[in-house]
Amino acid sequence: MACLYAHGDKLSPKCEYALYDAAAQLERAVEALSYVANECDEDLDQYCGAVASGEGRLLDCLKKKEKQLTNLCKQALKDVGLK
Repeated sequence: MACLYAHGDKLSPKCEYALYDAAAQLERAVEALSYVANECDEDLDQYCGAVASGEGRLLDCLKKKEKQLTNLCKQALKDVGLK
């Protein structure tokens, strides 16, 4: 990334767009995960407190406990396409 920024004046328009698009997609993904984490906070504490975060382990835990989840958490997972 530092190299891209250092040579930003030499990037093609296509490359600039690709970087912009990737940044926008990343921002949307972070917002979606934040939304799910907020709405599923109680469920994560109750059902997945002993699960280490990373590599999709918390999402796997929530999916395994799907029937016990609060309606808010279920809806958040559905809203962001994780269910």
